[in-house]
Amino acid sequence: MVLNLISIQVLLYWLFATTYLHAVLEVNFTVFSILFFAVGIWLGKMGVLWLYAAFSNKILGRIGFVSRNINRIIGVVLLLAAALQLVKG
Repeated sequence: MVLNLISIQVLLYWLFATTYLHAVLEVNFTVFSILFFAVGIWLGKMGVLWLYAAFSNKILGRIGFVSRNINRIIGVVLLLAAALQLVKG
């Protein structure tokens, strides 16, 4: 999570996005608006990371079901793939 906060890819994305807003839509940025924008980005990113963590906990809670039935799951997927191949001819 900490590494994602300092990710250069995300920083470059927002740099290009703000450049676009300034050049095409003629949005003027002040120090306050840049700070407000950065806080919004940070809150949104932390919210998404928190949701990833919450959903991963739910998935890990159900991992017992998957581990008990993995052979059946793989079998069904393979049967569906075979049926799809038969239909495609």
